[in-house]
Amino acid sequence: MTGAKDGPLGARLFGYGILYRARLRGEDASAACDPMPADPAEEARALADELRCHLEGGTSGTGETPDEVGLSVPFGRCGIDGRPLEHVRLYHAARAFVDVLTPGGGASRPVEEGRTVLVSPGSVVRFRAVPRPGHRVLVAFQTEDRTPLHGHAAPLTRPGEPPPAGAEARLRRTTEAFAELWTSDRRSGLESFFSGMAAAVAEDPRVEAARQAARASGSYGAGADPALFDRARDLLAPGVLERIAGGEEPLFRFPGMFGAVAPLFPLLD
Repeated sequence: MTGAKDGPLGARLFGYGILYRARLRGEDASAACDPMPADPAEEARALADELRCHLEGGTSGTGETPDEVGLSVPFGRCGIDGRPLEHVRLYHAARAFVDVLTPGGGASRPVEEGRTVLVSPGSVVRFRAVPRPGHRVLVAFQTEDRTPLHGHAAPLTRPGEPPPAGAEARLRRTTEAFAELWTSDRRSGLESFFSGMAAAVAEDPRVEAARQAARASGSYGAGADPALFDRARDLLAPGVLERIAGGEEPLFRFPGMFGAVAPLFPLLD
């Protein structure tokens, strides 16, 4: 069973990413954005560079990058028995926030660099941060099971609208959908979003298999154990960084929820 030999980390969906680059047309969570051009090859090299900096443990400097913000795609999952939770950390950010949208309302809160942010099912979250000069905002993520691989996670879009394939359109459209729900009837919009996802994964045997693996490995009970983040970091050997910098699948994916993403769980399979 997946995860049996690797403990909780072996059952998880985990890795790193760098946030999309954009300019916001406002200061709050409902602001529209203008995505900045992104080339996959350049994003792969930028992600590898930020990971090298992360490994070296050097400071990211002081100050902010003017007129630029890092954004994630607004995303969520319906939750099956309250699982899986997702544990997210941000690095190389001068200022950072997480915007959380639930049927009961929207709220934004600051994110401290290197501290774990818990993402719960039944909510849609969007991370935004101002990078430090010369850097991209780095994300470390661990989802407690691998059900998102089988549809149990999705970017927020307008009802009936599939997520665009291109990076700029993907970020713009999902940000627009998020802003609209932030200021309007969020309850019906989110209920439609989550119920559609729940129906899509309800009968998929791969989803239940992933949940069984997570339970057996202890992933659900381990939570945001710092040792699991340390183990993920230890997987960033020089050869792995070279593969990420070269855009090699399956260790590089773009566009993703966080922008350019380096999934590291394939290294354990």
